Amino acid sequence: MKELKRVSPPECFDNDIEKSKKQKIEYYKNLRDSKGNIKNRWTTTCKDNQDNISKIKKRVFDISNGKCAYCGKNITLSEMDIDHFLPKESFNYLAYCFDNYLPSCKVCNQNVKGSFTPKSLKSKKIIEDILKDESEIEYDLIYDKNYILNKVVKNDRLLEPSFDKPSEHLEFNCEFLFYEAKSKIGETTIATFFDKKEIAKEWEKISLHIKDLVLLNASKNTIDNFADLHGYEFLCNEFYNYWIEEKKEGRIVRV
Repeated sequence: MKELKRVSPPECFDNDIEKSKKQKIEYYKNLRDSKGNIKNRWTTTCKDNQDNISKIKKRVFDISNGKCAYCGKNITLSEMDIDHFLPKESFNYLAYCFDNYLPSCKVCNQNVKGSFTPKSLKSKKIIEDILKDESEIEYDLIYDKNYILNKVVKNDRLLEPSFDKPSEHLEFNCEFLFYEAKSKIGETTIATFFDKKEIAKEWEKISLHIKDLVLLNASKNTIDNFADLHGYEFLCNEFYNYWIEEKKEGRIVRV
């Protein structure tokens, strides 16, 4: 899993802009549609006049430069889901919190992670800071990512790659094609996303392809191009370094 860097929200979701702040408060007051579902403001508002795509979605896409934050595979803007790291089903008043968004493929977001909620947070009502003066909204905590993920939630949460350093929680074993946990957070992340045979088969294909490229004396630039084309940048780099070392030590040769 690759470490990601947060990007700033678009103006329409920027809590430091008074007009946007007031609009977001109104969104929260009018949270649900006629069927009781949370309104999907993160893709239906703030649309770019040029292509009619939400600027919010574009900014989330930029967090990972078009990769799923969890599995690392390439995704197009149209394919991308906006994942609520703390799920909107459990934390309604974080539904429009940009700092709670991550880019995800549909499989990781809808089929794998779903509405995963740490047990240590299940009884907590958390709200965005802009809602603290709204008397009709009850809460236990005001959203402060650092405080909540490091102090309030226990080690039963998932790794958040734009907040955590993945290398502190996970180590990838290139030889046997699995992640090894270095923390409880790592264990939970592995059990949720990576402990599946079909994933190991996909990783094996990538490993063998990188091995072939190394045997052909391909440059690192070739590996980077492969990763740009197929995704899995972190894994490609790990396999490249592994097979370079294997070749150097004489443990693989070109037939």
